[in-house]
Amino acid sequence: MKKIIWLLIGVVCIFWCTRIYWVNQEKREIELYHMGEMISYEPLIVTATEACLLDSRSFEERFKVATDTIPGLEADKSSYQIIGVCLLLENNGKNLITWEEIERSIGVGFEAVVWRNGMDPYLGSAINQNKGEGIGPGMAQEIWYMTTINRSSFKENSWLHHEEQTFYFVTSLYPHKKWIELKLGKE
Repeated sequence: MKKIIWLLIGVVCIFWCTRIYWVNQEKREIELYHMGEMISYEPLIVTATEACLLDSRSFEERFKVATDTIPGLEADKSSYQIIGVCLLLENNGKNLITWEEIERSIGVGFEAVVWRNGMDPYLGSAINQNKGEGIGPGMAQEIWYMTTINRSSFKENSWLHHEEQTFYFVTSLYPHKKWIELKLGKE
């Protein structure tokens, strides 16, 4: 009886290790886009028009929003920066695209070599003015997607040089990962 149990455990272990090996061998393609290039999510066309990396004071001046009113931002304003990308969303279809459909289609988060973070819905809602239920046929609207880069996520030396990294906005993960390489400044 013990031999059968050990044989079953061995078979399960071999199966599990083989599964892990093949899953890790699967390489997902990365589609890399640059600022100004159009990404199609038919009928939605997405174009990154601007990206920025701001401290809290610069964010407040630029977007006319007090960071004290945004939930989740730390009181110590020197402990974080805000990274954002402005996307031009165009509806080339014949029907309204709702904000819910847009949120499901695009916007995973931000990445760099040593850091990644999802979008912060409070930052976006503080500055975006969504008009109506969505984007109508033939219409376009700019939307900002943002998140914070926290000092606590970095070693001291990495934090001092984090602005030199290449940052990406990830619009989707499946079936292929789509990155937009951000140029931090006006295009």
